[in-house]
Amino acid sequence: MLGAIAEEGNYTGKVAFVSVANDSDHPLQMVVNAFTRRGVKVYKTKGNVIRHSKNMPDREGWVSLVKLEFEQKIEEWDE
Repeated sequence: MLGAIAEEGNYTGKVAFVSVANDSDHPLQMVVNAFTRRGVKVYKTKGNVIRHSKNMPDREGWVSLVKLEFEQKIEEWDE
């Protein structure tokens, strides 16, 4: 669905926004890693109202997101 694994550090121009509650453990790290391996930047809302803009002023109550990073350690998978 996302395509082939990209060379490490390559960005394909794709972005994934994960809308989750503040205390949510989603997305699983293995999912973040799968997206990252395919050159997709992954962000999660953590219950915030977000803004996606370029060269625009800040808006009260809106926040920017921090990109989720690839991690070597992932969750255990229960079959």
